Amino acid sequence: MTDGPLIVQSDHTLLLEIDHPQAQECRREIAVFAELERSPEHVHTYRLTKLGLWNARAAGHDAEAIVDTLTAKLFAAARRTHVRAVYLAGGVAANGGLRDRVAAEAERRGLHFRPPERVYCTDNAAMIAYAGYCHFLAGKRDSLALDSFPRGPVTSWR
Repeated sequence: MTDGPLIVQSDHTLLLEIDHPQAQECRREIAVFAELERSPEHVHTYRLTKLGLWNARAAGHDAEAIVDTLTAKLFAAARRTHVRAVYLAGGVAANGGLRDRVAAEAERRGLHFRPPERVYCTDNAAMIAYAGYCHFLAGKRDSLALDSFPRGPVTSWR
């Protein structure tokens, strides 16, 4: 599971875990460009829309500021968790500006980054398949009795 409060999904939704210690700071940052869609008790759903991005631009924020926020959150999590590699997945991984920024920052920090081919940046299924592949390479196996839980935590792939 991620150490941060935010999950960015390929369907342009952002899931914010509101009980996380950094949730309020994150909420302030994403509220600039994302619209609150649902706010149940523990996880709030925000959506990136053209109108939300237009409003952000009208308020003086641009795509660069959004890429700045997403990049900062990614590398803050990498620093806290002491990983040696960072990844992008889902639809957001197709964004050229974000890919370039993450590549440059990863190189500056000495971290491995290899973005997925754009053809694989359209569906969360690619992320789940990659998680399964990492588990397989690590020799981890589950029986067919394994239960699924869509919104459950993803544990470490290491």
